[in-house]
Amino acid sequence: SQMYCTLVLRALGYDDAAGDFTYADALTFATEKGLLDAYLASGEFLRDEVAAVSYAALVTPMNGEETLLVEKLVEEGAVTAEGAQKLTDKAALYAEYCALSEQTKNQFMTTGVDMTTNAAMAMSMAGVDISIAKEGREKLRPTNNGFEQSSNTVFTILDESPTVDVYIVDGTAYINDGTNKVKAPYADVEDMLTTDMMIGPVLPESFPFNSLLSITKTQSDDITIYSMDINLSTSMFLQQAMELVDQTQDFPDVTVNDTSTMTVSFKNDVMNGMTMTVPMEMTNEGQTIELVISIEVSVNAMGDDVVIEFPEDLDTYVEMPTE
Repeated sequence: SQMYCTLVLRALGYDDAAGDFTYADALTFATEKGLLDAYLASGEFLRDEVAAVSYAALVTPMNGEETLLVEKLVEEGAVTAEGAQKLTDKAALYAEYCALSEQTKNQFMTTGVDMTTNAAMAMSMAGVDISIAKEGREKLRPTNNGFEQSSNTVFTILDESPTVDVYIVDGTAYINDGTNKVKAPYADVEDMLTTDMMIGPVLPESFPFNSLLSITKTQSDDITIYSMDINLSTSMFLQQAMELVDQTQDFPDVTVNDTSTMTVSFKNDVMNGMTMTVPMEMTNEGQTIELVISIEVSVNAMGDDVVIEFPEDLDTYVEMPTE
């Protein structure tokens, strides 16, 4: 992987001899340029990984230019314009989507957002069907000293529906799981809240280009919808889907059965909704488990329309045990 990424970086106009990067840091530099991700860099570097890095390189700009490598190859006569057209069109549409995604992220974080997320997982194993659902309403609002946030989440597992409410104000996180009411400095519990107890701002994150099978765009008035077919098994994006239903175990063998689909809608160039379906099959301790994860996100309000109401009894929450 180190040797091949060095070769590809040189093809993109980066010169390790001139100090653009070093051979020792070739993988890190390739990751920064979008050629590599944690999935591709792990384990043996096989032909699949060579193809994925090559594919990403074709739609990567040359060093210091806006020209993509595939466009340079067309200019040099190594590739025909007709042969490259489908790839360049796909890359342009994906770049457009990524730009809107980044714009949305910045607007959510700087002006505030109120969103609802419904995540569900249908699981079948040894003739037994189990469903898990997670419905959350999250509000985020920036303040002069940082941000305020509320998250109200209902989990449905079998016949139980526990509720977890989390409030963050003045740098303190207040957690009510229906039995205990505890508080702690937000910095001390940030990782726990992000992965286990809160939905987290669900933003249309980008993913490696090599995992994007197809992308189309439809537009009507002020609404733009991007529809994507994704091979999630080739990226860490799958982990995000699993976290939304609190399934973060390390399963040794995961296979995506069919193409995963995602639609993201933007109103006036800001995200207002997302849907995603992930069918997969995994093996754990000899048992085959079939899963379908579905996620639906809707934006309820933004900016000054985001209103967070905190419980009046926050002063009664006790300090969270340190151990």
